[in-house]
Amino acid sequence: MENIIQELLPYAKGFAGFYLIGNVIAGIFGFGFIIYVFRTIIKSHKEFDKEFKNRWRL
Repeated sequence: MENIIQELLPYAKGFAGFYLIGNVIAGIFGFGFIIYVFRTIIKSHKEFDKEFKNRWRL
C-alpha cells in the first residue's frame, strides 16, 4: 500500500499545483470581469443622468 502511495504522490503534487495555479488565474480574471462590469454600469448610469438632465433643461 505504501508503494502505491509513494508512486502516486508526484502525480498528486502536480495536480495540486495545476489546481492552485488555475484557481489563482480564474480569480484574477473573475475579479477583473467584476470590475469591468461595475465600470460599464456606472458609466451608462452617468450618461443616462447627463442626458436626462439635458432633456428637461429649459
